[in-house]
Amino acid sequence: MSLFLTPETYQNIVAHALADEPRICIGVIVARDGRQECLKVANVQDELHAADPVRHPRDARTSWQIRAEDLFDVTRQEERGVIAIRAEYHSYTGMESARMSDGDRRGATFELEAGRLEPTYEGWLHLIIAVRDQRVRDMRVFQWSSTSNEFVEIPFRVDAVSPQVEIVSASPQVLDLLRRDVSSLHRLNPEEFEVFVCERLTRMGYAVERVGNVYARDGGIDIVASPQTVGAFPYLLGVQVKHHRDVRRRTGASAVKDLQAVIANQPFNAGVLVTNTSFTADARWFAGHRPHLLRLREFKDLQRWIWDNFLDDEEWRELPASIELCPGITVQIPRRGGLTRPD
Repeated sequence: MSLFLTPETYQNIVAHALADEPRICIGVIVARDGRQECLKVANVQDELHAADPVRHPRDARTSWQIRAEDLFDVTRQEERGVIAIRAEYHSYTGMESARMSDGDRRGATFELEAGRLEPTYEGWLHLIIAVRDQRVRDMRVFQWSSTSNEFVEIPFRVDAVSPQVEIVSASPQVLDLLRRDVSSLHRLNPEEFEVFVCERLTRMGYAVERVGNVYARDGGIDIVASPQTVGAFPYLLGVQVKHHRDVRRRTGASAVKDLQAVIANQPFNAGVLVTNTSFTADARWFAGHRPHLLRLREFKDLQRWIWDNFLDDEEWRELPASIELCPGITVQIPRRGGLTRPD
């Protein structure tokens, strides 16, 4: 994965960092109506330091804090679908190398259980800018990795054209981890989970293209898939991926209805909704009344997918064993045999 920045966004971030030197600048990179934007956010550390220097011994030259109201406003806009948050950025002055400080790491995570951390803002990337003497000396991007339980550096690039469709594959290391401990599936972040689904569909024999990324609008479809094998009757699948941090949270009927609406209004032949947890009874009921259009796949299905078991009887559960075409004429539906998990 990498962070894509438009030239305009990059220039705005650089200008912001230089204008605020020697104070630390803060901002958020978002997608709005298909365009990337850079939203400046006030650093209130000077106010906190002036009000209580004992509790806040550092000022805005060496520390930063977003005003709670500003943070609420940004996250509220994302919840309403107005924007999609891609990353937060902040500068450090008087430095040659950009890195996440210990304070950055503490503020960007919380301890879910002993020894296991989770990102405070799921899916956010962190862009750090090192500034000294009115020059940007370094710029780096960090992403939370659930597999290593820490922030890792990822590449970024500046380009005039934003990639709308991205072909991806999951690393063999991730698949090996999941086969050794299937519960690790719950610890994948949204980006890693979506990539995993892409890779599994590819393994099934589909040509897969990913639409945008988990942090941007995608028109209700995350993945477009079609059979790689040339046949007389090709078809097109629209796949939506639903990731939940809380394993107890289930995907409800609203997500199924949203996918059904997209499938009905786009040239897709069927839709697949994949979740890393499970579905509510209402979601199953709604999909069950549209078996020719919708398929639901959840954690128990992904357990089979991890082992390349794509032909299990469970994968045929939406199809009837037979169809009565007219009185006295019943046709048995042919099925392929299932695969067993290797020892």
